[in-house]
Order: sequence, then C-alpha cells, then structure tokens
Amino acid sequence: MDINFTANDDLNLTRTIKDLCLSHIRSPLAFEEVKAWLKQFDSGPEKRLALLILRFLVFRTNEQLTSSLRQALKSAAVHFWPSHLDSKRHWKEVYDTKLSGISFSFGPPSHENTPPGKSGHVVTRLIEPCLDQKPIYQEYPKNVGVLKDNERFLVVDDAAFTGNQLNNFFLSEEGERLVRNVPRVGIVLGLVHEKALRSFRSEQRDIEIFYGEIITESECFESMAKMWEEKGWWGFDDCTPFEVYMDIIEKKAKFDNDAPLGFGSLGCMVSFGHGKKAPDDSLQLLWDSSRTWAPLFSR
Repeated sequence: MDINFTANDDLNLTRTIKDLCLSHIRSPLAFEEVKAWLKQFDSGPEKRLALLILRFLVFRTNEQLTSSLRQALKSAAVHFWPSHLDSKRHWKEVYDTKLSGISFSFGPPSHENTPPGKSGHVVTRLIEPCLDQKPIYQEYPKNVGVLKDNERFLVVDDAAFTGNQLNNFFLSEEGERLVRNVPRVGIVLGLVHEKALRSFRSEQRDIEIFYGEIITESECFESMAKMWEEKGWWGFDDCTPFEVYMDIIEKKAKFDNDAPLGFGSLGCMVSFGHGKKAPDDSLQLLWDSSRTWAPLFSR
C-alpha cells in the first residue's frame, strides 16, 4: 500500500494499519490490540513514531511463513538433488524417499527438554504442508547418530537474526552431533537477517543454510528512521525518530532489560502470526513488558 499523508496527518497512517489488520494481511493480529498498544504513546512525535513502526512492520502470517519455508526447502532440494533423479522432476520429489532414495528427517535447533511452543518446534510442524507429505520424520538433534549415505537431517526454524543462537547450538553437544555429519546436514529458515548469514558462515562454513527471505539492515529501525525523515514522513524538526524512541524507553517503558533495539541491537521490526510473537531481536517496545508498559506481541 502507498503512503499518502501530510507532515501533520496521522489519520491516513492509522487507516492503512487498520486496513492491514482487517484484510487479514496481519492475521491474527486484531486492530483492537493495535489500538490498545497505541494508547501508550502521547500525541505528536510519539504517536507518529508508533504509527510508522506499525506501518513498516515486517509481519509474516502462517501462510507467508509457509511460503518462505517452501522456498528454502526448494533450495535444499536442489542442493541435495540425487544424480539419478531426472532434473526435470518436481523438487518436492527429492523428499519422497521412494523416488529419490534419500531419507530426510527434520528437527528444531534445540534439545529434547526445550519447553514446548518454541519456534523451531512450531515450524517443524509447518514442513508437512510445504512438502504435501504426511507424515514427515521429525527427530531431536540429540537422537541423531551417524547418518548413512542416503540420509539427510535438516534443522528448521522460523528465523535467525544475529546468528548467535545458531552458532551456540552447533557448539552444544546436540549441535556437534550434526557437525560430525556434514555434508549430510543443512539448515532451513523462513527468514534470515543478513548479519546472521555473515556470522554463521564465518563460524560454520561447511554447513549449508537455506532460506526463503532475507532481512537487510535497510529494513531495520535506524535505517528506516533516516528514510522517514528524508522523505518527509516524520514531520518534526526538533527531534528525530531515534531520539523519541529512546526517550520512551527511558522515561516511559523503564524495562529491566537494557535492549532498546533488541538483544542483538539490530532494531528489527519483525513479528509472526503464529503465537502473535516478536523475536527479542526486534524493537523492545514491541515485545517487552514492565510495570508501565504492555507489549503488542509476546516474545
């Protein structure tokens, strides 16, 4: 959707955000939830800041995430394509053991005792509709032994932002089991930040990573804030979006955690429809809570 509003008009922004919610582009996020979050911002620069964050929020519904995962799985299929399978066959047939001769299993970047509901567990269940196969074989990395020549294991998650969690996982006992199975191991992600790609590839150069969508620094808060000013969408000469944001963090939200731009300091503006969650690499105002602040999303 285009943005058409004057420097002093928040109405069109509000209408655009409402339309995004009502048209299910941001399902299951309801506009009533958005309005409750907006009430915490004062009129003027604070409200304009909140509206711009909401307008440029990268929100991925289950359907959109599934589409991104499908693209990542296609890339993985091309990478692991067996030499005897005709290149004109559909990529999904690579995951059909009877046709390809390769047995794939999928699992989250976590261990068996990870609490249920973590993103990797949720996303692994999205693999079946991506491949039109039921059931797929799911396994915890902890239980992966030495993979045979015809076996592959794909670690699945919704997103990676700094790359720290992936790097730490592959340094754990469970992750080291997979490292020993390279090149029969890969990673499938719906979204990945370019910093995570650089970080992971520098640490784990032998493990292939497949993704459906990449988030760039230009889509994060500090770059976006500069663009809002340059295009005249900010509309306030006596303060910048960044200054207003940090002022809200310090004087109004008063979080216990010192992570205004997220724990990776990336300033991502990303959230997901499944569980209505925002990663803790996103702006802290979106996901953190305090005695004086209620988040729009859970973490």
